[in-house]
Amino acid sequence: MFKVEKKGLIYSLIIFISLMLGTAMAANAQSRVLANYQRGIFLEAAGNSVGYSLNLEQTLANRVEAGLTARLGFGATSLDWYLPIGIQAVFLKGNHHLVISPTATARMKFITPFDFNDTDTFLHLQAGIGYRFQSRNSRIFGQLQFVPGFMLDPTSSQLSETRPEYQSRLGGALGIKI
Repeated sequence: MFKVEKKGLIYSLIIFISLMLGTAMAANAQSRVLANYQRGIFLEAAGNSVGYSLNLEQTLANRVEAGLTARLGFGATSLDWYLPIGIQAVFLKGNHHLVISPTATARMKFITPFDFNDTDTFLHLQAGIGYRFQSRNSRIFGQLQFVPGFMLDPTSSQLSETRPEYQSRLGGALGIKI
């Protein structure tokens, strides 16, 4: 049985935001893992976004050993809307990086195309692991990931009875730092 308590969600969100802000404030100007661009835009297929999405990426920390980015995206088809939100840890110096990216993706599935009264909502919780190529001298980057995770189909009255469904997929992204 999968249970979610409101207090637990609130505490988790506070800890998550505190860690992100603390890491960003601790970042220094030493030799950096990521190229020296603070923001990026990338198009992702499958991966953490479930379908496809256009994403904004913000560098939060960029140290010698690792970098940390936050991402927010949006993807849509006539039957699905996706909203991936997450962070990504980037490890190793040079052009080749190991990435770990926990992400939560809200998904609205239309039973009838664009009929907001006839929808089903899902929450996808993933922890992707993969490879990122990003040259220190280039703005362009590419990424491939294996993304295992769980899909939840919550209803407001039965959230405590929601059973997670395991899913995994391969995904890719291509982006540019701005």
